Amino acid sequence: MIPHQAVATFTRFLRWPLAAVLVAAGVLLAGQTQPARAGTTNDFEVVAGTAPTSAGVSGLGAAGAVYLVRGGLQTCDSSNNCSGGLTQPKAGGPPWGNTILQVDTGDPDSGFRGTVSLQLSGLPAGVTSQTAASTTITNTTIVGNDGVGDTIFGTFTTLQLSADSTAPLGNFPLTVTATSGSLSHSVTITVDVVDSLPANTLRELEVAPGGPYATFGGTPSLGTVYVNASAPASGTVVALASGDPSVASVPASVTVPAGSTSATFTITTQPVTSSTAVSFTATLSGQTITSINQLTVEAPPLIKSLTLSPASTQPNAGCCVSGDVVLNEPVPANSSGVAVALSSSNPAVASVPATVTVTETSGSFGDDAFFTVTIARNAPAGQVTISASLNGQTTTAQLTILDQISSSSGNWGKRDHLLTVTAATNNPSDALQVFVSGTTQLIGTMTNLGQGNYQGQFSWPVNPGYVDIKSSGGATVTMPIPTVNQ
Repeated sequence: MIPHQAVATFTRFLRWPLAAVLVAAGVLLAGQTQPARAGTTNDFEVVAGTAPTSAGVSGLGAAGAVYLVRGGLQTCDSSNNCSGGLTQPKAGGPPWGNTILQVDTGDPDSGFRGTVSLQLSGLPAGVTSQTAASTTITNTTIVGNDGVGDTIFGTFTTLQLSADSTAPLGNFPLTVTATSGSLSHSVTITVDVVDSLPANTLRELEVAPGGPYATFGGTPSLGTVYVNASAPASGTVVALASGDPSVASVPASVTVPAGSTSATFTITTQPVTSSTAVSFTATLSGQTITSINQLTVEAPPLIKSLTLSPASTQPNAGCCVSGDVVLNEPVPANSSGVAVALSSSNPAVASVPATVTVTETSGSFGDDAFFTVTIARNAPAGQVTISASLNGQTTTAQLTILDQISSSSGNWGKRDHLLTVTAATNNPSDALQVFVSGTTQLIGTMTNLGQGNYQGQFSWPVNPGYVDIKSSGGATVTMPIPTVNQ
């Protein structure tokens, strides 16, 4: 597993074949890469990591930390198997891997070729180095490719250290400086001098494994701690702590079950007024590691917007109007959803469901949800206010019911040359006029009979065939005129 916060530091390293082994092992890189130097050429970088062991399992140091066992000269063979005063990554194995220095030319290839000297500083008394003094990058020294066919040039050099019996127990920073001409880059790791390797060590502490890395205050989340060796029959007890227990608290400890290498625990969160990121720590046998990612505890969500589509419609234009409520932040995947209350100022005209629930998948972007506004047939023209309420906040949107001529009929009498027209609208205050269809030739204005009903009788020399009835509210209907009294 590669935590999202580690990606920024280790992205380049993870593209290489060695990294493929590391990813499969589910562990982190030991050491830190130099900042990317995009756009420069003929440069290199250095990173501290680990090489695969003879058993084909790779171990990686936590935050660049390694163990150095006192007593004897360290020797390593061509397969990076070391013995003696062994440099072993804290988070590696079992079996334990060996710390290496990787010098490479970057991705894309910077073009650097040449010899790079390696110098170690910070070694305490009693600790000596047998690490090679230099390494040379050529066109044939290849550490892998970037996954899209581009070659990464570089070398692996085993970090060989020895600690005699006089070396002080404890940890110290070790800086490795790689130099070629005026170019110089360094990486620092922490070395713990010990008399023997611990029975078990911490490998990783992750918040909300697999995501999301955020939750609303009051909604619990999960954390998982990983160790490097299977827990004994009695289990392995790992102490836990929160960087801000008033926002996100954890139990004092969690027990890795017998035979397992991980344990999951609950993170309890509290309501907050603003987004707060919290880190966590795990401690085992004097070794403390920090969570590879933070848990962001979010403030209660608010409504960002409420929209209606279309915002204006005639009653019989279709089934419904679509509403979309958008929150000010996405809903975390671990949330059961955020229920937003809905209401209408005139439910007899335009009705909405009582609530709509916003979830990670309810809308387009994880922060919205759609709902339906149902328009009554022959709903009167006018404005209806649709409201959405959440956590004391109410947002509104206006729906306009447009004028509509809902029914009409008419005829022309051949004997009396009278054109008779009737119509009904959803707006009793409309004025309706009759025109020769497709023209601006006015035939006459219809009489308002009340309650949206209209009638007109006009003397007209010939049957116009079709007429257009237009309301003062903007509605228009075209209807045929049959001939009667033949």
